[in-house]
Amino acid sequence: MAGAAASSDAANVDSYIGSFICLISKSEIRYEGFMFHLDPKECTIGLRNVKSFGTENRRRDGPQIPPSERIYEYIYFRGKDIKDGISIDLRMKIGKVCRGH
Repeated sequence: MAGAAASSDAANVDSYIGSFICLISKSEIRYEGFMFHLDPKECTIGLRNVKSFGTENRRRDGPQIPPSERIYEYIYFRGKDIKDGISIDLRMKIGKVCRGH
């Protein structure tokens, strides 16, 4: 049975690959890109063709960070650095994949 559960988890992870993702970091910066990497064990997410929208007035303390015109080829995020994330394509919360982090 453990093999079936592991296989089911891998299928769930694979369903996110290629999805358009919007996430907000704990620094209150919004990023959007296409997921190419997801490791539930390490709780890491990799996005490609990433755009940073800055803090968009979410920060209550400290300076606001403006959006960037640059498109980042790849950015990796640790689960503990993500405040919120959603798959725009799948309409699912990313946090469900990285349980316990």
